[in-house]
Amino acid sequence: MVFCSEHRRPLTHGYFHLACATVFTTAQSTPYKTNVFSATFSGPVEVQQSGSKGGTSTNVIYLTNGAVSQVLGVRTINAPGIDVNRTSLDVYAENALKGKTQDDRQYYEVQGHIAVYLNTHYTDKGVVLRRRRLTIILNARTVIMLVQDAEASFSDGGVEDWQTLTHSLVINNACTLPEGCS
Repeated sequence: MVFCSEHRRPLTHGYFHLACATVFTTAQSTPYKTNVFSATFSGPVEVQQSGSKGGTSTNVIYLTNGAVSQVLGVRTINAPGIDVNRTSLDVYAENALKGKTQDDRQYYEVQGHIAVYLNTHYTDKGVVLRRRRLTIILNARTVIMLVQDAEASFSDGGVEDWQTLTHSLVINNACTLPEGCS
């Protein structure tokens, strides 16, 4: 996986700091901006909102569909929230692995926030798909999840599209919690 390795430097506890200036683009790139983030998707963006099964969080989902399917989800967790640590990252990672084979797992620091990257594959209706996922914990109440699915045979699962999405991601430090942030 190429993840701006020329700008990566080791930090404590196995995390890496990502400071990427290079953006790889595709012909169908779609820049998108909210008060939480800005990023460039592989196609037109649709927005959906949902709650969790247990009512413990709400999710705003930004997605594209095509040869490469991309999702950027912003999860707002009800108070008191989650611990901001590797254990919480691992809970997200383990849930994301259900039904998939893990090819790679790496821990990063993305723009000052802890994150875990998963590269997995799975078979759906006889087709092998590559799923990449980056989960970033912004604070105890906000998590950003980037997910991309594509046929594994399509440019290594759409690696260029993944690089465009992840390298263009800018996390805004605006508070989005209704009660404010401390």
